[in-house]
Amino acid sequence: NFEESGLSGNYGYFGTIADWFDSDAIKQLSDSNTYKIDLIGHNSDHLKELSNVICHGPWAYCEIYEKARNWRLGLVPFKLSPLIQGVNPVKFYEYYALGLPVVSSRFSGMKEIQEQLPDSIKIYFYDGNIVDACSLAVKEDSREKRIERVRWANRETWKDRWRTVQETIGKD
Repeated sequence: NFEESGLSGNYGYFGTIADWFDSDAIKQLSDSNTYKIDLIGHNSDHLKELSNVICHGPWAYCEIYEKARNWRLGLVPFKLSPLIQGVNPVKFYEYYALGLPVVSSRFSGMKEIQEQLPDSIKIYFYDGNIVDACSLAVKEDSREKRIERVRWANRETWKDRWRTVQETIGKD
């Protein structure tokens, strides 16, 4: 049973937490008291008072991946701003490489990726209600979808992108 698979049950985010980070969405999730939320990275101290938010501070990447691979989902809670609208969401690729479903705000870079994805491994966007998006992501997740996400991410390497560029311009 996928529900009894040893996943921690936590939601998670790793990366810097700055003024573009949607702390209100994390507070909304915390208030729902559904799952614990792991925050790994700099500047999360202002969220420590939330009862089910665990602020780990910065970790080495090898430690992050050991923790994150057992999360229920990966969060990309960014406030919509001109800065974020221009971001290529590397975090998405990192989460998919771990097989995690992704819950994100609806910014340009994520919308462009969504257009490339099969419906079976879609991004779960939240438009004001992150709780519902997370609940749906957890409900629809499966071992097969995690495998499909990893396979998709494995095809998104720089080597593969360079090959596409070469094919597009007609050079070997």
